[in-house]
Amino acid sequence: MNPFVLGVGFQKTGTSTLREALKILVYKVKDCSPRTLFPILRKDWKKVLNILDGFDAAEDTPWYMIYREIDELKPGSKFILTVRDEESWYNSVSRHIGDLRSAEHEWIYGRGKGLPKDHKENTLSVYNQHNLDVIHYFSDRKEDLLVVDFTQGDGWEKLCTFLDKPIPNV
Repeated sequence: MNPFVLGVGFQKTGTSTLREALKILVYKVKDCSPRTLFPILRKDWKKVLNILDGFDAAEDTPWYMIYREIDELKPGSKFILTVRDEESWYNSVSRHIGDLRSAEHEWIYGRGKGLPKDHKENTLSVYNQHNLDVIHYFSDRKEDLLVVDFTQGDGWEKLCTFLDKPIPNV
């Protein structure tokens, strides 16, 4: 049986690539789940786990924001931090979110700062701090965290070694 895998990288860092790779490796992956925000805010971890029931991986919003809780709720999990150059990421996330206001973006970037295109300094600060926090959190458990940058050529070898899976022929 596969250990649970959580993608802890922000949206637009290769989360879709990670999702598709995990599917090829026969993981059932839960991606974006806006309906999870309210149980998270209420700290209703039973409901959060119910949403994840039947999945052995999750990535994208809101999952990367609750990696600490998932680590406690699902012992033995593996975590994958997808990253990319901050300017490239900022440009992508700004276009992606555009003028779409959402409770999730306000939760992630801060009240009144949910539109990255209008708050570059804050958006980059939140992104960089998240990545540092994840790396620090797992600093004594390097075997549980993989950091990948698909834009720099990271791929199957790094991912499959981490997950103890054979490299697929795709």
